[in-house]
Amino acid sequence: MTKANLQHLKEMGVDKIQVSLDSMDIEAHDAFRRRPGAWWRAVNTIEDVIAVGLALQISTVITNERVFSDEFVEFIEFCKSKNASINAIWAKPAGMYAGRTDLIITPEANARIMELCEKYPNLSPLHTVKHFGVLYGCIAVKTLISIPAYGDVMPC
Repeated sequence: MTKANLQHLKEMGVDKIQVSLDSMDIEAHDAFRRRPGAWWRAVNTIEDVIAVGLALQISTVITNERVFSDEFVEFIEFCKSKNASINAIWAKPAGMYAGRTDLIITPEANARIMELCEKYPNLSPLHTVKHFGVLYGCIAVKTLISIPAYGDVMPC
């Protein structure tokens, strides 16, 4: 996404952009996204969104392990410094995490998330997509819908 594209979207009435950033560690993010350079593209897009004057939401996948890490606090602080809300997506045992139930958010990790929500208002429990390890397919319409400014109801 270029700055010119973002400006065009703003002129068309778009008021918020969501960017995925899954780690403050460049190599970890690129490995998760399976694309070298993905971290830099995401961070450059974040800077461009801010420069154009659009609201920013940063989406990230969280695991049981990550919730207790210094990296996750660093991530939250980074988002706070960019005035960005956080869409925290709870890891599911599917795709690259197939069979990895150790990464699923536990009740203890959920308590940690709630502590972090108290300390950091940009991490809201309303922006977390909870599964508690249950794999039931796409969450669209089941637990999440989007309604943009024009009133369209969209599944994602």
